[in-house]
Amino acid sequence: MSQIFEAVRKHSVIDFSDICQAQEENPKAFVDMNAIRVPSVEEEGPEASVDAAEEPIHVAPPLSLAPESYRVLRLRASALSPVFPFDKARHPAAEQYRIIRTKLLHHPSKPQLVVVSSAWSGDGKTITSINIAGSLALKSDSRILLIDGDLRYSRVSHELNIPVGPGLTDVLSGAVEFEKAAIRAEQFPNLFILSAGTPAVHAAELLDSQNWRDLLTKVRSLFGNVILDAPPVAAVADYEVLQLASDAVVLIARPDHSDRTAFLRALQTVPERKLLGIVLNCVEDWWLWKTPTYGSY
Repeated sequence: MSQIFEAVRKHSVIDFSDICQAQEENPKAFVDMNAIRVPSVEEEGPEASVDAAEEPIHVAPPLSLAPESYRVLRLRASALSPVFPFDKARHPAAEQYRIIRTKLLHHPSKPQLVVVSSAWSGDGKTITSINIAGSLALKSDSRILLIDGDLRYSRVSHELNIPVGPGLTDVLSGAVEFEKAAIRAEQFPNLFILSAGTPAVHAAELLDSQNWRDLLTKVRSLFGNVILDAPPVAAVADYEVLQLASDAVVLIARPDHSDRTAFLRALQTVPERKLLGIVLNCVEDWWLWKTPTYGSY
């Protein structure tokens, strides 16, 4: 664990705040995702108004098609899933993701397309991708797209209980248009999701194609921010193609799970100018730490 913390402390880029394993502390808080409701502009209090005023970045133009042209589906997570912890019962985890959102939106490079990856599987990159996209979608002034770019081992559709296809591979192969493949979340009207799609044998070739470049141009014009759940850094060639197309990379690590050597190698692999930060998942509280809360403030 010490090597990972040391690498995070010494690195010159912005380091995101640690994400604790909130579902272990309060499992009952993660039961009813369907109860989440995004407040309207009229319902947002002074705190929400200030938050929106502080982060007016990448306001997307109108959709190329009317909103009703996109499939609208209700996202359904499992009872203990840490997906979308944005109601009051899940306050600690939700605030950590809002901190990540603020750091992302206020980064000097103003990245629009962000790749989320890890050194290896099991570090929590998919959950982090989903929740970063969800936190961005809470803001009323920007439209967010989450793309499942892990075509070999896709997990976004599984975590959200939505169809795997049509999705990214179907768009890249020319079988379906983007607007017919993308899903608009019923609970989060500003959040759109493009699942991995029909399993493809030649995933790297699909991503290294003109159709992929055309899709990137399209989504950059339609969405304020694009969060791309990518394969692990050293696993397959797909990651490198996605990284080259991105504005920034966020690395995920779990001190209780990540291989230290693989993590340090991944840290060195990501171009320094693109390494936006590091998220530590499932970090145990240290006995000398005092977790700040609004009440204590």
